Amino acid sequence: MPIHVGETLQPTSESESEQGSSGWGRSLSIGVRDPKTGKARAVPQGVEFFVGRPTARESLAKATVTAWRHGPKRAVARGDRAWGILPDQGKQQFVRLEGRTPGGEVDRFARRGLLRYTTHVVPNRLSLKPSSSRPIRPEPVTSVPGFEGVRLPLPRGIMPTAMTWTKGGPWRSLR
Repeated sequence: MPIHVGETLQPTSESESEQGSSGWGRSLSIGVRDPKTGKARAVPQGVEFFVGRPTARESLAKATVTAWRHGPKRAVARGDRAWGILPDQGKQQFVRLEGRTPGGEVDRFARRGLLRYTTHVVPNRLSLKPSSSRPIRPEPVTSVPGFEGVRLPLPRGIMPTAMTWTKGGPWRSLR
C-alpha cells in the first residue's frame, strides 16, 4: 500500500518570541495512493497513522513537542491525553493523526496532524538588508570567427562561460 506523506515546517510567530519561546510547527498529511495511478484513495478501515516524539531524560532549554489540530481559524492544542504508548515501543510516546480537515469535516483520504516543537531559547531576529548590486552591462566576449559573442547581463556566479550541445542533443554548460 503506497502512502504519500506531505509536511510543511513553519517558524513560530514573532509574538511567541516576545513571550520567551521559539520553535516551529510541523504540519503533516498522510494518505494512501493507488499503486497503478498514483491517485489518492480512501484510507482503508482500521489503518491508523502515528507520529512519535523524542523521549529524553533531560530537556535542553525546556524543549517540548506538543500535538495540535488545525481549526477553522487557528490551531487548537490537543493536550497531553493525545499522546500514548504503543505496544512493543518502550516508553516512546505517539500521537494518532486525525481524519479531519482544518474545517472539521471528515476526510476519508488523509490523516492530519500539527506538531509544535518549542524551546525557551529565543533567537535574535535580524532584519536582513539586501546588498546593493552593481548593474551588470552586456559586454563582448571572444567567440568563433564569423559570430558575435555577448556576455549576458547576469551575475558572474551564474553566468556560464561555455555552452554546447552534444551529439546526442543534451545541452551542456560550463561555469
